[in-house]
Amino acid sequence: MKEQEIEKSARKKSKTLDQNWAGALKEYKNKFTSLELQKKALEWRGD
Repeated sequence: MKEQEIEKSARKKSKTLDQNWAGALKEYKNKFTSLELQKKALEWRGD
């Protein structure tokens, strides 16, 4: 019985993926190329 309660609790906690960020970077699409953004991401990660 305990295992069933844990599974039920785990199912309740899971949510759908929140994608409220979609379109948030729209203002930058004409300022940077894909390659520039890839290079910047490498800098930020320290690679």
